Amino acid sequence: MRTLFLVIVLFLNARSHSEEIKLLRMGMVGEPATLNPVFRSSSEEGLINALALRSLSHFNAHSELVPHIAIKEPKFVGNELIFEIKKEARWGDGVPMTCEDFNTGNSAALKFHVESETKIVRIASFPGFPQQCRVMFRIKKPIYTLYLAQPLPSHIESRIVNQSKDIEEYLKRTMYSTKPMTPGLYNGPYILSLYMPGSHLEYTRNPLFYGHTSRIEKIQVRIFKDFQGMLNAFRTQEIDMMMQGVPSSRVKEIQKIIDEKNWPYRVVSRDITKLTHLVFNLESPNVKDVRVRRALSMMIDVKEFKDVVNGNGTLTGSLAHPLDPIFLKQYTRPLYKLDRKKAMSLLKEAGFTRNSENKLVGSSGKQLEIRLHFNSENPDREDVAMYLENKWSSLGINVSIKKSLKRVLMGEYLKKGNYDVAVFGWSQPKLQINLDFFTSQAIPTEANKWIGYNYARWNNLKVDQEMTKADAEFEISGIKKHMDAFQKEFREDLPWLPLYFQDRIVVVPKYLKSFEIFPDWEAETYSIENW
Repeated sequence: MRTLFLVIVLFLNARSHSEEIKLLRMGMVGEPATLNPVFRSSSEEGLINALALRSLSHFNAHSELVPHIAIKEPKFVGNELIFEIKKEARWGDGVPMTCEDFNTGNSAALKFHVESETKIVRIASFPGFPQQCRVMFRIKKPIYTLYLAQPLPSHIESRIVNQSKDIEEYLKRTMYSTKPMTPGLYNGPYILSLYMPGSHLEYTRNPLFYGHTSRIEKIQVRIFKDFQGMLNAFRTQEIDMMMQGVPSSRVKEIQKIIDEKNWPYRVVSRDITKLTHLVFNLESPNVKDVRVRRALSMMIDVKEFKDVVNGNGTLTGSLAHPLDPIFLKQYTRPLYKLDRKKAMSLLKEAGFTRNSENKLVGSSGKQLEIRLHFNSENPDREDVAMYLENKWSSLGINVSIKKSLKRVLMGEYLKKGNYDVAVFGWSQPKLQINLDFFTSQAIPTEANKWIGYNYARWNNLKVDQEMTKADAEFEISGIKKHMDAFQKEFREDLPWLPLYFQDRIVVVPKYLKSFEIFPDWEAETYSIENW
């Protein structure tokens, strides 16, 4: 009976590229914190948002910016971004998309996301033409998507945005939280039809989608707490693809399963712009001294670390990927290099010595302790954490590894500064000047309701000045000049330690012949109608 079942499954999976697919079941490690597209902050949220939501344009698998809702690629005319929305673009309840939807999304981002200085003065339509839009920018930028928020259905969300006093209240009241199956919240190829938190989401085709009709009738996204749970579901054919959370260390095991069972699947991988790095808490007394941070970096052996990365990543010292126009080649070499003698010398300068028990202690006699955090959904980061624990412990440091869910790591530890060092991953869109990661105005505090992504709590006036100048610059050469000055400060203070640009790994059915991995910020599901 089991053999017959497998034969049936293989037959169903061996379908042609043009044949209708009744159900595609995706596996994903990690759960979205919000379905509201304006506040997307994780790859999990990006994956599901792209199933049901579309914005003006996105980066495709070839790193090209292509129009979606816009009739053609929006263009700058002076400091105004001009675009026209496709007449057939509408929300899932039939309400046409207008410029006001972009205004609502921008209002939510400005009111609750708290950029230190908005780059958009106003969004309006041309008189009598609600789908012909103009966005007045304070500055002219080569890629507008960095500052133009995702549209929100103004007929549903505008009132809620206006009546909410802060981000906590809004995220509780938004219809994406209270009634997420409302068709009018979505304008993409699919509409959310079922959401079981902690279990799965289901999407059905949107009959009002302006674009090409997907051959996949229904999509189920299964949520897993860890990779092993997702792998078990793949083994028993409960899911058709592993879309998010496949670690490099398990690729050979996955391929062996596919080969032994002769299943019609393929493992797809490519390098992407996501940077795995260490973020140091500069307010923690344990790593506040830059000499301690430098010493920690000098315990990483490049040759050993290549084995940890397992060939599925590129070691780097850069924040920007080589695909990024503002990439500076001179900062490619990793900042870490094994030098135990120098590391011990720096620790001694910082006031630490080894006692008779080979413990590294300060002047008070207390052993240096480091809390090393990572998110439990990512085994690759666990491998990095285990390696660092071994290397740093050999210096006499008491290293305690703290494993938590990604949303807990970000929301409780990183944002609130309850950590010393964290292994973290982050993807930088092209030409992005990350004020929200590195400027002092972006340090999350209780006073600002923990808004901002400067988890390192780095406070450097020159960095603030250079990044602000870079953000206002249009020419690539000008941006690079200011980012070069930023890099010098970054390397001097070492708030982060870049480790490697990771490879993205996905397991897909062979019948999805058009599936491609997107190297940039956007999720592959942005092209799901073409799979």
